Amino acid sequence: MANDTVELVSSFISPWTLKVVWALAFHKIQYSNVSYTPIAGEGWLRRKTGKNNGLISVPVMFTPEGTLMDSFDIAQWADAHSQRDDGVKLFPAGQLEAIHKWNKASDDILDHWRALLFSRLQIDKEARRQMMPPILNSLGPITDWLSSRRIGALRAKYDSFSKASSATKAEKALQDLRAAVEANNGYVLGALSYADITMAVAANAIEPLGPPISKAPAPMRQPCKPEWRTQYADIVEYRDRIVKEHYPKNH
Repeated sequence: MANDTVELVSSFISPWTLKVVWALAFHKIQYSNVSYTPIAGEGWLRRKTGKNNGLISVPVMFTPEGTLMDSFDIAQWADAHSQRDDGVKLFPAGQLEAIHKWNKASDDILDHWRALLFSRLQIDKEARRQMMPPILNSLGPITDWLSSRRIGALRAKYDSFSKASSATKAEKALQDLRAAVEANNGYVLGALSYADITMAVAANAIEPLGPPISKAPAPMRQPCKPEWRTQYADIVEYRDRIVKEHYPKNH
């Protein structure tokens, strides 16, 4: 049964949503979920959060203690409110700064991935159509116009992140991950932590996960570069192991 006092606003196409869903499930947190529609739902989310200016995006979580508007903060909240019997934490004592660093590395990868995806979708009419509600795919040229406007608006929304992103930053983060996993017993920090969750999700930029874990449509599950599949195959193996061993079953 969902906890009506904890509400997550999320988007199934967002890797940042996947991070928090994983953390919440790991800690057996019960919550109600509201599916967010980009662009169309922004006004509603601003009213609900009271944030009238600046970038607003999901995931957002409403808790008895207040509103959380960042995936990292939501994961920390889950750690503090865990319902696990074994007391395992994703933010072990003394590791917050290190985990924050790896979360930034994850964002470097995901920001670059998102920028490339939106650029591709802007010029790929068929891929855009696959992302539209079925009822709109019968409208011919109107569907093309609507889908182009939608992707264009999303590109504009995240333009500052896209400009700050680069393949260089993303590849450095992946190479740092490789070195950390090799040096630390197969984990980023030597044992499972949120650093592994955030970097495992970032590995979608190499070889995207599909259902049932990632529910993003096929056009949103394209790697940054096809050659990364070979170049970073060891990181995909690391990701797959982390998912197999630590993603909550039946979720």
